[in-house]
Amino acid sequence: MRAKSNALLPNKASKIQTVASTRIDVHYATLNVIRRWNWERFHRLAAFLNVTYGELASLIALPHDRLATIKERNFFPGSSALLLTIIEANALKNYSEDIIENPFPDALPRNPREVRPDSAPPT
Repeated sequence: MRAKSNALLPNKASKIQTVASTRIDVHYATLNVIRRWNWERFHRLAAFLNVTYGELASLIALPHDRLATIKERNFFPGSSALLLTIIEANALKNYSEDIIENPFPDALPRNPREVRPDSAPPT
């Protein structure tokens, strides 16, 4: 039986998980990237940017028909939360102290030209 993953550590049961991917997942869980994005924060960012909810959703490639469910559950999926965090960091960095200025982890390979075996294209 496969172990169940969770929203904060979504790759816990992954067969392709690496030490680096675990560090990245832990990094985002520690920053609360996913937990911090609720409807109130989404509204705040939309208001600050002077855009509609649909326009902000389009900026992060989020289908508009998912907004009602997200509002009801008060929860944004991880990829949406990360994109919103990046937009927020750029837009509000001079106006708010409760943002994550740089959400990117320091867990990636040191040499970006090095092709790792687990990231090489299939042959």
